[in-house]
This record gives sequence, C-alpha cells and structure tokens, in this order.
Amino acid sequence: MNRPRFAATLAAVALAATAALPASADTLKLLTTSQGHQNVDTSMTGLEAVAQYVAQWNGTTFLTYCTDLFEPFAFNVSYTDYAPAATGSAGGFTSRQADLLGKLYTVADNGGSAKVDTLDETVAFQLSVWEIINETASSLRVSGSNKGEFFVESGATASQLAMANEWLEAVGETRSSVFSVTRLYSDGHQDMLSVTAVPEPSTYAMLLAGLGAMGFISRRRASR
Repeated sequence: MNRPRFAATLAAVALAATAALPASADTLKLLTTSQGHQNVDTSMTGLEAVAQYVAQWNGTTFLTYCTDLFEPFAFNVSYTDYAPAATGSAGGFTSRQADLLGKLYTVADNGGSAKVDTLDETVAFQLSVWEIINETASSLRVSGSNKGEFFVESGATASQLAMANEWLEAVGETRSSVFSVTRLYSDGHQDMLSVTAVPEPSTYAMLLAGLGAMGFISRRRASR
C-alpha cells in the first residue's frame, strides 16, 4: 500500500474488545488496519495515515491506536523493544492523559450501545487520542473555534471532525471512566495504546459476596 509516513499513526486495549495484556512485554506486531485508513494533515505534522490497527502482543490479538506523531512502524514486523509504561513513568501517559483517554473510551466505545467500528469512527477516535495527548490548551477540539495547538488542517471530513469534537466535549463532562489505558512504549518505534475494562464497584461487590459465600460453604463442610 502506498502510504504516507505512518506517523505514527491504539487501543488497548481492543476498543472495548482489546485483550488484557501481559505484565511484561515481549513482541509487538502490527498486522493491518481494521477499517482501512485516511490521510489527514494536522497542525503538527504533514499527512498522516489515520486508522485503528489490528496488532498482536505476545501473540494475543487486540485493536490499538498510535499515541505519538513522529515515530515510524512497519506492518508484519515483530518488534521486541516494547514494554508497557506505567502512567506517570518515563514513556508513559501523564495522569491527566490517562484519565482523559479512559473517558474517551467510555463515551465513544463502551462496547454496548456505542462501538467504534467504521472508518469514520476510527478516524474520529484516533484524532481525539492525538488531541488529548498533544493539546496544551484547556479546551479539547480538533477543529473550529477554540481549537488549540493541535488541530486538523485538511483530510478529515466534516462528519469526522464533528464526531471527534462531540466525543471530546463529552470527555470533559464525564466524571468517571470504566477503562484503564496504558502506553506500549518503544524508544525507536511508534508507541501504541492498550486499554482494559475496569469492573464497576457493583461487580467487585458481587465477587466479594461470592467469595464470602464460598468460604461459608467450605467452613460448614469442614465442621461436619
């Protein structure tokens, strides 16, 4: 495929379906795009291929997005220089970035009524990811009034831009997230995004109740 510098154009994370990743990294391989790609020009780059990617982490397939704008990658190459970077650590997301990215997954790809599974949606989502990571202004917008340092100059459709702006506005209004994000970091290649769903408090309560019931049953059996 004749493509521009894949700017480094995640998630962990599969969009909501991303598999949980091992604690220590071994091999990352980018296989293809899930919905094709679109070339977009931003205020910080030239043309970039914007897409959602199908990747493998130690053989486990997941969906992901790029998290930086400048480092390269190639498809079907097994890279062995990646590792999950903890939030707040060198190479990792800042706490604010991790929080906003988790909220982006919450409002845009909750795995239920919402699902990022079209080219328009994947373009809007990737642009939103870059906006959250690169924006220095207080407002989060990829186009229009009140846009800050990072914005789209050309290549994205009006509907894609409107979708990204709508999600970013919702991110600012969302108080909690049901997803946890991690950066898959490489010193020389494109950093990728991984995401895992965080169980709701009620799920923990049910789990604890179930464990308590199992313990009660075991004690009754032992006393017989």
